[in-house]
Amino acid sequence: MTQPTGSQLALLSQLHMIKPGTQIRFLGCVHSYDVQTATLLLRDHYPATTSDVATAAVNVEHVLDDLDHGLSQVGAWLNVIATVVDATRLGHPFFHESDSRARLPNVTFVDASIVWSAGTIKLDQYEATVKAMQATRSAGD
Repeated sequence: MTQPTGSQLALLSQLHMIKPGTQIRFLGCVHSYDVQTATLLLRDHYPATTSDVATAAVNVEHVLDDLDHGLSQVGAWLNVIATVVDATRLGHPFFHESDSRARLPNVTFVDASIVWSAGTIKLDQYEATVKAMQATRSAGD
């Protein structure tokens, strides 16, 4: 019997390095929500001052029943457990146009399995803790 694997803790800025099919856990701030595609755009800073900031396009279609209004509010910080997807292969709505990569640089697409509020966070402390945990895990390999 195959054992399920846990999610890999990552910073949103590291998501682009993670291969499709990997289950991840990350923190992000809501910058927008597209109701038609059930997609949250999350970034690791609010407000993002440039368009080249790392972005997670989080498909929440499978968790809509648990997604209350507060979780889709611009500025809300969320914890997300999701699977990285190859959106170009899936025909994701953001890739229907040939120039869509230029419109959304540095975007990683994920399908959410759990989304919950992160509440008030101290971003610098969170990022330092995640990096320390990753260093400890790498040292143990």
